[in-house]
Amino acid sequence: LAHPEDPRFITALCLTVTLGPDEALVRLACAGHPAPILVPADGTPRAVATHGDLLGIFPEIRLETSELVLRRGDSLIAYTDGVTDQGPEAPASPEQALRDQPGAGADQLASTLERLARRPFSRHPDDVAILALRFLGGAPAPTPPAHTTAVAS
Repeated sequence: LAHPEDPRFITALCLTVTLGPDEALVRLACAGHPAPILVPADGTPRAVATHGDLLGIFPEIRLETSELVLRRGDSLIAYTDGVTDQGPEAPASPEQALRDQPGAGADQLASTLERLARRPFSRHPDDVAILALRFLGGAPAPTPPAHTTAVAS
């Protein structure tokens, strides 16, 4: 990618998830990649504000990291631009397609974006990858060991 005569580039998304018992902390950075969509359990889907340069275009890149908290029932959907690059007649944005699905599981949300991507609007279809995470609650906090007393007779 570091050759100026080679016009290829890639996009990337990096995210980490730290699980807690009642919430999950997500840290992410995008390099020219579409922003993931937060689908709150009780709200409207929205793109996560994160931006960065394509990899392979500039000698140095700029990345902005973002953090968000997932609570029980919240989902985060990451997808490649093959979902959105469907031409000018695409029927809906990913955020619009994910509306009206309260309580939907990760499989259902991913299937919704897959249907959006499979519509035949583009003469040159792109690859499609979708990652859907739904936070159901983390592992319970460890229980301290019980104190036992043995009595010998």
